[in-house]
Amino acid sequence: MFSPTDVSVLVEVGQRINETYGVNLLSGANGPKEVLDDDLSTFKLLGQGAQEVVIETNTPVTINRLVVQEAINTHSERVEKHALDVWVDNAWKEIATATNIGYKRILRFPEVTTQKMRIRILESWFYPAIAAISAHYYKARPPQLSIERSIEGRVTIFPKKDSFGWKPHGEDVAGNINSGYSIRFSTDGSEPTATSEIYDQPFKFPSGEVKAVAEVNGKLGSVASQKFGIVKKDWKPAGEDSVKGEHAAVNAFDGDPATYWSSVEKSGTHYINIDLGKEYAISGFTYTPQTSSSEGMIEKGTVRISADGKTWKNVEDFQFGNLINDPTTRTHMFQSKINARYIGIESKVIARNGKAAAIAELDFLLD
Repeated sequence: MFSPTDVSVLVEVGQRINETYGVNLLSGANGPKEVLDDDLSTFKLLGQGAQEVVIETNTPVTINRLVVQEAINTHSERVEKHALDVWVDNAWKEIATATNIGYKRILRFPEVTTQKMRIRILESWFYPAIAAISAHYYKARPPQLSIERSIEGRVTIFPKKDSFGWKPHGEDVAGNINSGYSIRFSTDGSEPTATSEIYDQPFKFPSGEVKAVAEVNGKLGSVASQKFGIVKKDWKPAGEDSVKGEHAAVNAFDGDPATYWSSVEKSGTHYINIDLGKEYAISGFTYTPQTSSSEGMIEKGTVRISADGKTWKNVEDFQFGNLINDPTTRTHMFQSKINARYIGIESKVIARNGKAAAIAELDFLLD
């Protein structure tokens, strides 16, 4: 079962694929008919001499994707390295290189307008058999954003990494898709617009909510928001029931959601205590589960406080649902503000009846 966030991403990916690759801009172009007929059973065998394919369109086309396929069913995979050139300003210009082709290779490059292109085979173990070539245009869209803050209180805003880790042939797809954008942000609770302040470098932010939106060609994407509480540079661990391997307690408040605290597996409750450095009037907290696996997600628990870091009392229970399918940051606001320097989280129920607790990041809110 996918979370609503993942479903929306999958739907958007499907729409992008259909919009981009549903139209072949080489339809009606001049070149070897074997590679332009949309039939993988036909192919152009590149024998002795220049191992290249030249294609010319009837009118100039703007492209930023090229798909090349080998006839692997009959001739196997032969290409080891190839390049794409386009005819610009009365000369060939190389705009992309890659290694093997195999069943399908998608070349991604900055958009270019041309009427003639050339695919050159630079290395192959035998005569290549090219079955299909098509050209496409990907319309850039504003990327989804992530907002993080270091333990020193510096906020960084950047395109969200692909949750599915899709990097075909080792390419950083997100780097190509997310080029040519700007980021607008706000820190006063208002929705960022095309006229909001431009984010160009990390900035210090004591507490509150940061909202941000990406802009591409005048189009705004979805708004990302993140609440930040107490700056964490003075926080210290004040005890935990156990630590599993390298997943130390400090990882629960190091400003890096990729690291996390984890207890060892055992029956009963698990806890982590933190010394905030001084007393604060705390209005709530956020819990970010670790996402390297589905282990240790705290569904139910208790917040507890101490005046001296030794004697503890429970102050309020919390509950988070559907963490397995939607492992995003959750927020719990207290019924009334809690004055505390020493504060702890104790688990009651772990998702899927787990025996260990894990926390990627904790934030204690002031507003």
